[in-house]
Order: sequence, then C-alpha cells, then structure tokens
Amino acid sequence: MTVLFETLGPAIGRASWQGAALALLVGLLLWGAGDRLAPRWRFLLWGVVLLRLVCVVTPGSPWSPFNLVGTTAATGSHLELQTNRAPSILLPPGSPVSTERPLRPTELPAGDVDIPTTLRADAPVVSQSATSTPYVGRSGISMWSPMSWTTPLSLTRVLSLVWLAGCVVLSGKLLAAAVLLRRRLSACRPVTDARLLGLLEACGRRLGVRRLPPLLVTPVEISPYIVGTWNPRIVLPESLITEASNARLRHVLAHELAHLVRGDLWTNWLLLAARTVHWFNPAAWWVVREMQSEREAACDELAFTALEETDRSAYAATIVELAASLTPSVLAPGLIGLFSSNARLKARVVRLVRSPSVTPVGGPIAAGLLLGIALLGLTDAMPAARAQQPKPAASSADASSTPAEPDAPAKSNTLTEAGTHTEAGRCVDQVDRTSLAGITMRLYRASGRGSPIEEVASTVTDAQGRYKFTGLAPRRREDHFDYLDYVVMGFSDDRPIGRSFRHILRNEELVEVWMAREKSTIGGKVVDAEGRPIAGAQVIPYSLDGRPIPGLPIRTTFDKGELAGRFHFDDIPVYKAQDGSPWSQSLLVLHPDHPPTTVTVKGLPAELVVTLPTACLATGTVIDEVTGKPAAGALVTMRRLDAWGLETASTDNAGRYRLPVAEGRYNIYTQAKDRVSIALTERECQAGQTIEVPLTLIEGGFISGRVLNTATGAPVTKTDRGDAIALGLMGPSQPDGRAIHPARLALVDEAGRFTLRAAPGENFPYLVNTRGDRMAWDTQKQPAIVVKAGETTSYDMLVTPPVPEEEKLKEAQKIVDALPKTPAERAARIFVEFRKLRHTVDECELWCLLMRELVAIGPKAVPWICDELDQPQEDRAIRRLAFALRAIGDPRAVPALIRAIPRTLLPPSSDYGLLVADNELTEFMQKHDLDKGSRGHHFNFGRPVREVFGTLHALTKQDFDDLEVSGIHRSEDPRRQALQRRLFQRQATRWQTWWEANWRTFTEDEAYRSCRVEMEDTVLPPPLDPAALGKTARVVGEGSGYVASPAIETGNYAWHFYDLDTGYHRRWPAEFPAAEAALDSRQLADWAAENGIDLMCVTHRAADGTETFVLRGLGMTVQEITSRDARNLERSVAAGALPKGRPVEELLMHYDESAKRLVPNADGAFLFTTREGSVGLIQTTDRVTKTADLTGSFGAPAGVGFHKGVRFDLKAIMP
Repeated sequence: MTVLFETLGPAIGRASWQGAALALLVGLLLWGAGDRLAPRWRFLLWGVVLLRLVCVVTPGSPWSPFNLVGTTAATGSHLELQTNRAPSILLPPGSPVSTERPLRPTELPAGDVDIPTTLRADAPVVSQSATSTPYVGRSGISMWSPMSWTTPLSLTRVLSLVWLAGCVVLSGKLLAAAVLLRRRLSACRPVTDARLLGLLEACGRRLGVRRLPPLLVTPVEISPYIVGTWNPRIVLPESLITEASNARLRHVLAHELAHLVRGDLWTNWLLLAARTVHWFNPAAWWVVREMQSEREAACDELAFTALEETDRSAYAATIVELAASLTPSVLAPGLIGLFSSNARLKARVVRLVRSPSVTPVGGPIAAGLLLGIALLGLTDAMPAARAQQPKPAASSADASSTPAEPDAPAKSNTLTEAGTHTEAGRCVDQVDRTSLAGITMRLYRASGRGSPIEEVASTVTDAQGRYKFTGLAPRRREDHFDYLDYVVMGFSDDRPIGRSFRHILRNEELVEVWMAREKSTIGGKVVDAEGRPIAGAQVIPYSLDGRPIPGLPIRTTFDKGELAGRFHFDDIPVYKAQDGSPWSQSLLVLHPDHPPTTVTVKGLPAELVVTLPTACLATGTVIDEVTGKPAAGALVTMRRLDAWGLETASTDNAGRYRLPVAEGRYNIYTQAKDRVSIALTERECQAGQTIEVPLTLIEGGFISGRVLNTATGAPVTKTDRGDAIALGLMGPSQPDGRAIHPARLALVDEAGRFTLRAAPGENFPYLVNTRGDRMAWDTQKQPAIVVKAGETTSYDMLVTPPVPEEEKLKEAQKIVDALPKTPAERAARIFVEFRKLRHTVDECELWCLLMRELVAIGPKAVPWICDELDQPQEDRAIRRLAFALRAIGDPRAVPALIRAIPRTLLPPSSDYGLLVADNELTEFMQKHDLDKGSRGHHFNFGRPVREVFGTLHALTKQDFDDLEVSGIHRSEDPRRQALQRRLFQRQATRWQTWWEANWRTFTEDEAYRSCRVEMEDTVLPPPLDPAALGKTARVVGEGSGYVASPAIETGNYAWHFYDLDTGYHRRWPAEFPAAEAALDSRQLADWAAENGIDLMCVTHRAADGTETFVLRGLGMTVQEITSRDARNLERSVAAGALPKGRPVEELLMHYDESAKRLVPNADGAFLFTTREGSVGLIQTTDRVTKTADLTGSFGAPAGVGFHKGVRFDLKAIMP
C-alpha cells in the first residue's frame, strides 16, 4: 500500500497538470471557435480532457506536446498498453512483442464486386512471458509489490494521504446523495396517464429510442431528471404533470430522452470520477462544469431537432419556467436532471434562442479537429533514454497464418449503386456489450417500396468487433417514393442470428449488432377474425421496411389437418435487459388476403394465436395521363385517417396494384418519377369488401422560388444547424388528412432556390426545418399558391431573422423616453402602448420597461389601472395590469381584481419564464413576480387567472381554495362554458362577500368598499340538437384508456365516477356503502346530479352466475351505434346528423343483433347526452379482470390493468 501511494500519487499529479494544460488549450480553442462548433463537438473536445484526467497513464508518442517537458529514463509517465484477446498482464521490458496482426477478410466467390471495407486490426498482440520478477512500468507502479506500513513518512506519502482523504470525503458525499436519491425513488409512483404516456412514446419514436424508460412521478418539487444507468427511469414532479401544457411536457420528455440516447448516464460516471480523483485541481472542476453545460446544450439541440419545432423561444421558456418553480436536481451517480444549477441558466437559454452569427463547421472538419486534439492530448512524452527493444518474435499462431494486406476489401454480391455512404458499426455480446471478433456480417438493402430485399455485401468483424461497408448510396429513409435503407445482420455458428440496433449518441448514429447467447422457440397458430386457421401466411421474425430478409428463417403456415395454420421457430434469439427480464420482440405476419399484422412477443418461449383482421381489398389500375399507358412501378399509398396507419404497393407491368388494408377511412394517392396525382380523400373501406380504385398520374405543375431573408434580401440556404432547408407541401397531391405529416419534398440549393412539383389547384407550401412565414401548422391559413398544369408558379418563402435583445432594448428605451412627464398622461400613454403589444416573449423588453415606469408612478396610478382593468381586456393585458397592481401593493386594487375574476376564464395559455437583457430590469421583475427564491436571470409571468389570484393573495393574505379554479381553461362548447362561468362567478362572489365585510382593515377610502361584481346570466344554452348540427361541429378526442372501477377496487389509480362534462374523475364517497347491493339508488342519483357525475362502473351478474364489469350511466341519454358508425362519426357530424342507434337504459352493454341478446362482456360504442347537454361517444375496449403493475408498459395487455373495471375511450362532440 505504501509503495502504491508513493507511485500512484506522482502518476495522478502528472495526469492532473497535463489535464489542466490540455483544458487550457481546449478552452482557448473553443473560445476562438465560438458558435462555429456545435455543442456535441464542444462536449467531445472537453471529453478528451476528461479522458486525460481519468487515464492516469497514457502511451508515449514522439508528437506529444509533453515532450517539451520530457521524462527521465527511469520514471517515464506511461505504462505499456496491451490489447491482446488473451487476459492482459504487464510484461517486463524486453519481452517479445508482435506489433500488428490484421485479420484476413472473408473470401467470397470470384467475380463479385468489391466494396472497400476496412478490416484492419490495429491493436497490438502482446506475447505472454512468465516471470517472477515484479514489473515496474514507466510510471514506477509495481503491480505485484507487497504492502508495507513501516516505511518512514515522506512528503509524497503525506500528500498522497491528503489526496486519499479528499477522495473519501467526495465519495461519501456522492454516496449520501445516492442514498437520498434511493429514498426519493421509493416514494415515486408510476405514471398511468394515457396522455402523458402517449407524449413519451411519441418523443421516443422521434428520437429513435427502442426501449422507453418507465415514467415516474414524485411529490418533491424538483427538476425533472433521468436516473438509472442500467435501468433508466424518468422522474417528473407532480406539479409539472398537473399544470404543464402538452408542449411543455414534450420539451421535458424529449430532453430527458436525449440524455438517454446520447449515453450521458454513462459519461456522468466519468465526470464524477474525474472530479473525485482530481478534487484538488480547479481545472478538473472547470472541465466538469463545462462538460455539463455542453451536455445540456447538446441535449437541447437534439430534443429541439427531434420535435421538429421552429419556435426556439417556447422551448427556452419551458426551461426557464421550470427553473423558476423547481429545485435543481442533486448531483448523484446515475442521475441527470433538466437543470442541476441556475448559475448558467441565462447563458444556456440565450445560447438556445439566438441564431449563430457564423456558419457552423461541417462534421468532417470538427471530427478532424477532435482527432488532432486526441492525438496530442492522450499521449505522453517519450522516455529520455530507453534500451533498444529486441525485434518482435512471431508467435506460432502467426507463423501458421498468412496476414492480409491492410485495408483489404471484402468481397460482396452484386452492388449496382456506388456512393460515399458508409455503413459501419460494432458487433457485441448482447448481455455484457463486449466486442465480438470473427462474426460474419451481411449487409441487406431495401430499394423503393415494392422490390424484394437483397443481400449486397458480407465481411467479418475485426478484433474490436467492428465492421465497415463503404461505397454505398446514401440512405433515403425519409423519401416516401424513392426509399433506400440498409440493415446489417450477424451470423455465427454458436449463436442465434444477430440483429442491428441504431442509437443516437452525441447527435451521431451508433449501430450495434447484438448477438444473443441463448435461443428459444416461438410457435402458434394464425387464424382469421372468426377463429379459423389460415394457411399460407408468412410468419417473419427478420424484416426490413415490412419485407422479409432473404435467406433468413420464414415459416409458412400449414394448410392441412391438426397443423393447419400453425408455425414454429426453434432458433429465436433471447434478448434480456440488465435485470434479466426479457425484451419484447416482433413478428411480422403477411398474407395476400389480409392486412400486414405485427405481433409483439413478451417472454420466450412463447405460444401465440395471431388473429389477422378481415381486409378491405383495394385494387385498381394506375394510368399515366401523359403517355396514356398503364404506369408500371408507380407507388400507391393509402393513409388511414381514423387511426394511425399507412400501406403501400407498387404497380406491376400492367399498372395494376392490389392492396389489402384494415377497415377504416383512407386518403389514396399515387406517385412516380416526374409524376404526381390528385388524391382521393375520405374513402371508406369496409372489412370483407373489394373496391376498385383507378388512379391517374399527371405531370402537374411547379412552385419555384427562393428562400429569402426579409432583413437583407439575401437567399437562405441552411438551417441554424447547417442542414439544407427543406420544404413540404399541402394540396391536391398531398392532403394533410386528420393530422399534419410534414414531408420533405424539396431541398434548397446553394443559391437558395427550390422547385416543388404539385398537382393543379390550390397548394400550400411550408418550411419543414426552419422558422419562416409559412409553417406546416399555419400555411393553410395563408393565401393559396395556385398551380396550373405544365406551368411554373413563382413564389418566394420568407425567413425573418430574430432581432437581438440589445437592439430590442434600445428601441424600447426610445419609446419610454418619449413618454409624457405628468403622472396621469404618462399612465394613459403606457396603457396605449400596452394595447399595441401582441407578443409576450418577442416584445418582452418593451412591456417590462413600461411596467417599471407604471409602477414608479406609485399609488396615484392605482385608480387609473383599476379603470383600465375594468375594461374588456385580452389575456396579455390582464396579466400586465394585475402584475402592476401587485408591484404597487395598494389594497385599493382588490375590488377591481375581484371584478376581474370572471374574465380570467380564458382559452388555454401558459405561464412564462422570461429573460430581458438588462440586469436592473430583471431584478425589478423578479422582485414583484409570483415566484420567490433563486430564479437565476429570469422572472415569472403567470396566466391571467394566476396573476389575478396571486395579487389578491399578496394584498389580502387570503385564499379561498383558488387553486381549484386556476387550472380550468375555457371550453369551446357553449354549455361547458356556461358551467365554467358559474364556477368562476361563484368564486368571485366568495371574495366579494369577504371584502365587503373586511374592507376597512385595508383602506379607509369609501369608494373601494364595494366590489360590484356583475353577475352574468349563466343559464345553460339549450341542449345540442343533433338534427341541427352544422358543418362547424367537430369531434374532439378527450382521452383513451380510461378505466372505471367498481366500488370494491381501492388504491391510487382506482376511479369510480366520471363527470363527462368537465373531465373530472372521482373516488367512491366515504358516505356510500362499499357494497353495491347496499347502495340506495335515490341517494346515488341525487348525489350524482348535485356533483355532475355521469358515469360509474358496476358488477353485472348474469343468470348463470357469471360476473363481469359494465358501465352505468347516471342521468344520461344513451344509444348504442355500430362500430362503423363510430369510426365515421366525424363524417356524420360534418354532414349535420348523428348516427341512429339502439336506445340503452342505465347499463351500457352491447346488443348482439344476430343472437338477439345483450352481451355484457362485449365491447360497444355508445352515443350519450349528459343531463347538462354535453354530447359525446364512449367506446368500451376491454374488461380488466387481472391487476398488475404496468409501470413502464405502453399499451396494456388485454384484460390487464392497475385496477379491475371497464376500459373505455372518450370523445366529445362540440358545436
């Protein structure tokens, strides 16, 4: 131990000062580069410094800058590095060393086309030489020396002991943080909200996350964070889930998933290790802070890009808002929060929202810079003197093999396309992620949408498990028509077939082929909707773009006897998570008469029953209008509208296509090279039906123009990230359907020009990946671009650069300087300027300056502000006026604020976390906002209802459960609005009664004794008349996956009653008996009417004694409609009439027309009208009869849930 201290201490000291020198070099480099380097590259450059700090020994190199300092012959600074496949041991100097043994590429049949595939194995192979003499490396570390505690103390030992004590202290703090974290995690509960889980799934899909982490909620007001290196989980504070908008939640979830994609949970361990080992070195702390900042910036960029949003200020506002209301997360191993400190929040937000003033350098240049820094910084000085090593002796293994030439190409099958794209990755053991050498890797390609998958190349992995295929055409996965993609599979005699998985790490794609250690079986039967076996179905465990990979196992179901419809696999790989639990796998099932069906398998071995739905068969001929002939190779697309789904088929030589699809509504269109079509929209496809849909290809016309900067008039060619600007289109050839599906149809060239091919008629172009005048969500609100056949319509897309904050502040100050001097005129002019403002964020500097001037007038301004607040005001004005009254602090404002309560019932909006580029102005706004505590450089600006109630609380120190009101947003349904207005007026009345009894406590001015709240007539509008539905009526999805539970179910997620008018769900009242049979029907009806309850779950007992759960309506009118009518409800509503159905009494049970009886456990669709007049649709989807912890699961298995009951979906019909 003594020798270890005296030798390890100097090695760490040397690594520490060299790391500090390297940190200074990298810091200067990044300072000079500025915005030219993206955050992910800046993080990687700091990562080189981190590696130098963590690796206390590095190899010597003649080009190392540390040669300027040098070492002595006896005590060099580095150990011999060995990477032999055999167990590594340190060898004494002079041992024979073989420096290189490249692997031989696989020999394939002659005549194949070569693909330049690098197979070089650069790692040296070190011969093993037994010795009893302990080897002292050039760092002086003796690996086999015995411990000695009798050596006299030296300065080196003292310093080493001090260093060790520091390490122990920091390690103890990290351990304490880990214990605290574990305690907090134990208090978390899983999230079951379908809306939130859907947001997580959507973000994961955009970021390419294959296995989504569980989502937990914590009662602690702490920053959202992702935790768990081996078993990641995302933890959100309860306040965020209940108060944040969907956009805010998407920002948070995408950011936390970006950490997972980048592998930050792993690199965080290195950061903590470097800080612990080099605790005495300020440079190490600096490096850790810089890496944390760049890590967050990189995740911000990755999340923002994945979400495909263009309003960077909204994303930044999310970060600022949460930092204002939540405590930073602790620094602990295996944990990364949305923010761990507010110290650098302003820099992070400013960096996020501003546009770079320079063009970022390309990836190759940044990679070259990174490589150069790594070569310089991760090497050490050569020894001052060293005995000449003997010539390496070849081992017997080497003597028996013929080494291949370096960079020898692998042989491949025929490859007709050439290019510069490379498919490279690493083959690893799925359990421990160790590299696997000598594994055969085969490259497969999917071209277009209809051709078979083809094998194009083969090679073997090198000593580090790496493979590379070069000379390929670039992937075109985003091109719907000219699709091109690749997949690599691994093959070994002693393992199942390996699958490739693509990850995004540090904004770069990482490909790994996982080779499982175990294999298992999957068997089962394929049946139709009636339960009859289906023969000739292909069951496919390995596919690409919905097509089987050739040469890999496929089973075709049998057609005779007891084996009819059956299939069986013996060699399915078993993939396991770190905790040993099995990973889900998928099987693709294809049959020419049924829609493609994907089955998820959880746990092996497995015995399945796969039900193929009855198809609607769409057929037709595609004619090219230009040539008048059938179009071969045209792509036909059917995009489903009532659910997510898209199916494609290519036409044969006769122009015919055949496409089995699931029952539903579709947009149908076709396209080919230099051709478009006019889409057929809202086409109904019924199960069992065959429809003939002829389609026509046309030449169309063009929209051509430039993307221009509105400030300079110069063309814009690149996004802020350096990508080419992409454009999409909505119009006759590209209908948007139920939702917007941004499609990249054209790219801007170097001159800023673009050309879009479009069908004749009204078209709406939009920018896909940068913010401009026409975006996907608003382009149809702007004038259409009319395209004529064979003609080109010129149209320029505009991009307005953001105005720098400093410029905004200067312009705002000019307006303030021009204000009148007398208080009354000054206040009046400020009100005029307030009314001109239309943007809270973009005009923040101006209204904040005006706010400070208004507050500076003092109590004199209160009567004028109250008069202004009494006028009809929009959202932003109410916020500002309430903020000003709170800042002045005069209780005379209370009556006006009470009168304003009913007017705070407004459409959905958000609280803001805002920044201004002036420290004094920031301090003023922070002093008077509703958030107290550390908020960094931002301030909070709440929604009108929050600002008004917050000011009332501040002025009176009273609170009448106003939180119950502050979360309500105004509905678009008139009857729901009336119910909401009643609630807000009732709240205002409670405040008015209290104030008029206590006003003298706050003011002696008689003019403010009365509130005079205007009681608006809140009589409910007449019920919605289904016969009078107009074209403005629409169907709005309220949610899916709700579960109503019977009275016997208890627990956190057991909900017994639902209010279908407001969306509230409630538990079983304490005053009710738990036994359903003992419940008084009159008492229940009265209670439901008083509390607005419309739905509950009960246990139904059939005549034969069987029990099932059914829904019971309370005070509703209900009728059951067919599944087809439910699927086409939007069309019926748009047509002005609701479908007619079978009247239903209290119990919502399906009626089987053929059997003429009720089927309690069957699913059904029920139109309802509540006692308050709200109209909607309930669709029962499952009976939950088995309880299980579904934390982290997406799409609960049939019959399984957190609690027993009836699972249903809910839609509202609004006029």
